[in-house]
Amino acid sequence: MIQRVPSKEVYDNLANPNLLINGDFRVNQRGQSSYTNSGYTIDRWKLENDYGTVTVLEKGIRLSSSGSSTFLVQRIEDSKYLVNKQCTLSICLADGTIYSATGILKEQQESYCYINLPNNGVCRVYYYPNGYFAPTIQVSNGYSLDVLWVKLEFGPVATANHLRLYAEELALCQYYLRPLYTSSVMWFARNNTSMRTQFTILMRTKPTLILKNPISVFDIVSNTAKSQSESSLIINTALTNNQSIFLSGEKFTDLTTGQIYQSNTNELIAFLDAEI
Repeated sequence: MIQRVPSKEVYDNLANPNLLINGDFRVNQRGQSSYTNSGYTIDRWKLENDYGTVTVLEKGIRLSSSGSSTFLVQRIEDSKYLVNKQCTLSICLADGTIYSATGILKEQQESYCYINLPNNGVCRVYYYPNGYFAPTIQVSNGYSLDVLWVKLEFGPVATANHLRLYAEELALCQYYLRPLYTSSVMWFARNNTSMRTQFTILMRTKPTLILKNPISVFDIVSNTAKSQSESSLIINTALTNNQSIFLSGEKFTDLTTGQIYQSNTNELIAFLDAEI
């Protein structure tokens, strides 16, 4: 039996999927151009202390530190499928240089796939004792790194980093974070000061509301504007399948009980946050 052996060019174009979400930093639903202090930044990436700054570049990010070393991490949920698996971690810097390292991930509190980078930088996979692996970019005090992408994959070699479609990457990110806009829902007035809405959504767990702005809506019958006196939004119920969410908007005046309201603008009200 004669078999055709693929050429080297074919092998070079084969690619394992990236186990990270938003590994190329394209999705930035929070919309800021830079992030400082501990907390989530661009989607799925979190600063672990108050010494770092993440600056969003045209392509990729710049991670810089002042005061002490800083760490930008992505926590991988349900990490059991990675235990005792051989994985390869790769990172591409702005000059196009790709660094990679391979290791077998263990349930032990230490670093794996350790990569030394320029400017006193490090990239590694760290295991946290509460049960998850976290690929981590680290820079020392006074240094910065410009990073195009990070990839974690199964296997002993680094393969090409084929980017997902933006829509696919966004859908993966929205399992953990979703912006809520006024135009995305219709509201039912429960009484003259509050209204309620329900919509179906799939998220990792019952989200936390991070309020951004008061709600401005219109009575769709009379086209009369109604606004809150201040931001007030409450998650009443999230069903156990994490798909149906009931929201109440409070602190209105002169709503018509039983009337339907909707916005004719597209303003950000809040974020639904289900990050790890």
